[in-house]
Amino acid sequence: MGKEPTAGDTVRKKRGFLRATFGHICIGALVAIIVGFSVWVSSTLSANRQIGEARSRMATVSRNAAIREAQVRLYESAIELERRNFGTANTRLKDAGKALSALPDAGGDARVARLQQSIAALDLTVVTDVSAQRDQVLALAEQAGQLVSNP
Repeated sequence: MGKEPTAGDTVRKKRGFLRATFGHICIGALVAIIVGFSVWVSSTLSANRQIGEARSRMATVSRNAAIREAQVRLYESAIELERRNFGTANTRLKDAGKALSALPDAGGDARVARLQQSIAALDLTVVTDVSAQRDQVLALAEQAGQLVSNP
């Protein structure tokens, strides 16, 4: 009949089982390490992308703030014209130009450059009817409002 397994055969079978089990455990650990590393890399790339998007939004918001500052100064200039404070109106007009000059990309945007030139060219003088000058200043304020972009 069959040969009875000896103690050596039993030990060899158990060793084979342990080796196979240990091999499976090592492979499982290796897979877990690879998956963990992939998740870490993916989350790092995602975080870097989010940081880049946040910086871009921050730059847009800063740009919009400077443009809105110029727009407010233009509106203040129009108000001062109505009050017949021509010196203050001119000061506010120049302040609007300075606010636009503070833009980091002021030279790169042709619309900003044109607005700056228009502001610099406008000189508010003492007149009895301020409506024409006021309309010019309000038109510049409208142009400034059109430069604002969505973050």
